[in-house]
Amino acid sequence: MTVIIRPANANDRDAIHEICLKTGDNGADGTALYHYPELLSAVYADPYLRHDLSCCFVAEDEEGVCGYTLSALDARKTLEWAEREYLPALREKFPVEGAGTTRTPHDQELVMLLHEPFKVPEFAEQYPSELHIDLLPRAQGKGLGRLLIQRLWDKLRKQGSAGVFLGVGWENRRAQAFYRHLGFEELVSIPGSVIFFGKRFDAEANESKSDSCS
Repeated sequence: MTVIIRPANANDRDAIHEICLKTGDNGADGTALYHYPELLSAVYADPYLRHDLSCCFVAEDEEGVCGYTLSALDARKTLEWAEREYLPALREKFPVEGAGTTRTPHDQELVMLLHEPFKVPEFAEQYPSELHIDLLPRAQGKGLGRLLIQRLWDKLRKQGSAGVFLGVGWENRRAQAFYRHLGFEELVSIPGSVIFFGKRFDAEANESKSDSCS
């Protein structure tokens, strides 16, 4: 299988939405969990795709886009943009009190995130960038996750980021092990919910300097 990793563009949005859904249950297919699957990409993909594509990459094979990594160079600025220009229309379309009988519990959780979005944590002072990564099953176990993240790291370094963070579902042990293997350190753990991991680029540079002087 031939796979290329390239910058994402606006034409990749539908494919990214599909991958977001197909991995929306802690890495497994989340299709059955949502009556409004657009909510999943509205929370976890579109803020990055719409605000700044420069730090977004896709993996593409013969069948099409099979994975992505999306990033905000400055998570605080992305959230500020979302509050001004992105979230108001979504909040109007999906009011909190409009649960009715068609929304699933997972839909409603995402609606609540639209109205009470993730607050950028204090550790973002040292890890200002944020990333999300997902791969379809056919692209897993081939080293593509590492390649996507490495491509992103190179871009973030060039744009002056000091470090990057991400959140991993509490039950997603496989992903947690993957990030630890890549050198991420655990920053904050919220039992039953999420574990935040981070990686500092300046620490990585200092290690390289130390190695060259030894």
